[in-house]
Amino acid sequence: MMRMVVARLIVAILLGIAVGYAVGKSTAADAERGNALTMKAYIADFDHHKQELISSRVPMAGALFVGALMIVAMFGLYELLVWCVDRLLAVDRARTGSDHCCSLARSCHSAACSTRGNRISRSVDHGCGSSISLSGLCASGLRIEKQLAGDSVLARRGRAGQ
Repeated sequence: MMRMVVARLIVAILLGIAVGYAVGKSTAADAERGNALTMKAYIADFDHHKQELISSRVPMAGALFVGALMIVAMFGLYELLVWCVDRLLAVDRARTGSDHCCSLARSCHSAACSTRGNRISRSVDHGCGSSISLSGLCASGLRIEKQLAGDSVLARRGRAGQ
């Protein structure tokens, strides 16, 4: 879930940068053309400018259809890009081994926590994978859980903060 949100943010920011760049370049080109245009050149070519404005008439039904089609295509492209970025983030997580998202699955690099082959199945209610590694249950994590269980105020605060 969180990976998908991150993917959406990345795609939205990159699309925003691309659209901002395109609008900026277009505005700069218009400003350059406006600075180069003189009154004599505009008046001499007035009929051409007027025909450009008049000739681009599109019927309302056509404009609505094309507008709706463009919006659907834009959202389709957006979702495709989000899916691709999400897959890239999933590959990166699988490669680095940082796919633990629950508090019990903290990584531990000590020799005492070397039971990587063992798995504990758990319910899907947690929102992440279907099993957690026993390597996440290292001594420091269990010590903290024991301390929280012994002190009811800390236990309530710990659960409320999660």
